Amino acid sequence: TDIEDGIVRVKLSTSVDDIRADEEVTCEVFTIGGAQVGRFTCARKDIRRTLKQSGAAPGTYMVKTIQDSSTTTEKISIDY
Repeated sequence: TDIEDGIVRVKLSTSVDDIRADEEVTCEVFTIGGAQVGRFTCARKDIRRTLKQSGAAPGTYMVKTIQDSSTTTEKISIDY
């Protein structure tokens, strides 16, 4: 087996618990494969609903949540 040398960079994020549910956040939405499919701003508690309203197809997405210096990524599944 061949092993390639490389660099792995790990970026620490703050916990999503630092952001209250009613606070506005910017969300960047990615497919599991890494393609960005959207960006929107909403209250943290409304992320799933806003994603559905944007016409997202059923499936699993990674959502990067940004507020000031707090950033986190969470997996969200959409089913209808």
